[in-house]
Amino acid sequence: MKNLRFLLILAIGAFMFQSCNDDETAKEGDVEGKWDVTGLAFDITINGESLSSFYSDADQADSFESSIEALYGASFEGASIEFKSDGSYSSTDTDGSNDTGTWSLNSDGTLLTMDGGTPNEFSFDIITSTKNSLVIGYSESNSTQDLNQDGSNDELKISFDITMSK
Repeated sequence: MKNLRFLLILAIGAFMFQSCNDDETAKEGDVEGKWDVTGLAFDITINGESLSSFYSDADQADSFESSIEALYGASFEGASIEFKSDGSYSSTDTDGSNDTGTWSLNSDGTLLTMDGGTPNEFSFDIITSTKNSLVIGYSESNSTQDLNQDGSNDELKISFDITMSK
């Protein structure tokens, strides 16, 4: 999960869509077990616009999106994580490297925190949680770059939804 954590921390921006329903909360028993990453979805916006709206050149928008997909997508294929009942986890990344640490849920089951209280602490929103499916999300934004070179910084948002199944 080092790659997962590292890649998500590097994400420059994020936008996450959530709906309100009972699947948004998790219980520790729902999260416990071995999960395989089965999907990664992300949404990229710049100043609240889709890439195709922000960039007038479709090739430029496609190139930007393809580079993000290449950077993040391959890192998740075949990854797995096991959340153990003692509050520890072990993971295997696509390159075969292993990682261990701790995990916990907040009291209302909407936030999964890994390695809490350490410099590597990282939290994911619980999007949906069922007995055999877990979708977690992370979002972040960054406004430190002038992406269209118009003299003012643009807000880049990227959100990741990681789908896992038992």
